[in-house]
Amino acid sequence: MYNEEWEPVMTADSMEEKVEEFAALAKKKAETEEKSVEDVVHSLTHESYLMKHTTGDILKELQELEEAYTDEFYNGAANDHVMQYLDEEQNFEFWYDYTALSLAAGLEWAVLEELKEEPVQK
Repeated sequence: MYNEEWEPVMTADSMEEKVEEFAALAKKKAETEEKSVEDVVHSLTHESYLMKHTTGDILKELQELEEAYTDEFYNGAANDHVMQYLDEEQNFEFWYDYTALSLAAGLEWAVLEELKEEPVQK
């Protein structure tokens, strides 16, 4: 299960909405924890979020993420971001660890892109 702060992310109706909710959560946590938003996004996507998923969930969401950002994942910035993680030396014991890392890195890219697109508040 998930706690209240995760509810908007976990109940989003689309991948685009999930990414927007992730970005809002990351901004909020970065402000309250006094950390960089990049560090918070990494922690949320690579650690906290994946603990809430089965392998089936990961595969389904990875497909949804790719469908939402097809061009970027086919041969664009998202693909490059994911491949940076996959090209690093990994010490995985199971095949599905690669899919989990791909989802985490893909979500990280999408959330960081969403945060870049937000207007600067003055």
